[in-house]
Amino acid sequence: CGVAVFQVREPDLAGGALLSLAVQLAAAAGPVLRVAVNDRADVAAAAGLGVHLREHSLPTARVRAWWPAAPWLSRSVHDATSLAAAGPVDLVIAGTVAATASKPDARRLGLEGLRRL
Repeated sequence: CGVAVFQVREPDLAGGALLSLAVQLAAAAGPVLRVAVNDRADVAAAAGLGVHLREHSLPTARVRAWWPAAPWLSRSVHDATSLAAAGPVDLVIAGTVAATASKPDARRLGLEGLRRL
């Protein structure tokens, strides 16, 4: 099976540094791995990569209108309401399923919530 999608998530990097990192990672990944830039459609467009939008980020329709040639677009969802509002995306990432060290207070779906989505 393996990894199919790699998300570049470096919110503290400036645009130019993030672009450079994303381009390098995409080159290293090769054509079989889809690479997305987290929540930076501008950087993703400049790199020719996909973009992953957070649940409360830019509206999907607005990104599609601004960048109709986007290779692919994904969005985080956390419940049925955010899934319904996700818009025309190629992929959704649902979570948080279980507590993690990085997001200990995150609202959790659990496995049953994930099944319902």
